[in-house]
Amino acid sequence: MKYKIVGAILLLFILGTGTYFLQSKKGSDKPTAEFVHAKIGETELILEIADTPEKRELGLSGRENLQEKTGMLFVFPAPDQPGFWMKDMKFALDFIWLDQDLKVTEIIENVSPETYPEGYTPVEQIQYMLELTAGDALRYGIEPDMILELNNLESIKAIE
Repeated sequence: MKYKIVGAILLLFILGTGTYFLQSKKGSDKPTAEFVHAKIGETELILEIADTPEKRELGLSGRENLQEKTGMLFVFPAPDQPGFWMKDMKFALDFIWLDQDLKVTEIIENVSPETYPEGYTPVEQIQYMLELTAGDALRYGIEPDMILELNNLESIKAIE
């Protein structure tokens, strides 16, 4: 009888540990979100960083909206002219293209989900792209030549 109880406890422990391990492995397939505090003009923002191919591909697709004064900053390994589209988007965006010095080079306002599969590419090479809710560029007074200030630029490195 004593051995059956010890065996049952051991079996429950093994099953519990295995279940925990499998559940923790399941969540590891999703990219982990990283955030940075930023400022442009007088506006402070909290930006989610998209610095891996997986995060850049997923972007903001599938989300219902963004909270006020938040956005996503796409980080590329080197200056390029990447294309963006509104696949699986549920709300309109402002696209803000930034060069390697985080200077605004171009703004495309109010890009609607209905524009998919149309693509958008910057005129010049950029290294960063900021997505905000449509209307935020105007609301926050964002204009070409403004600089996006990040509190921790050194920690943001894009992966190819």
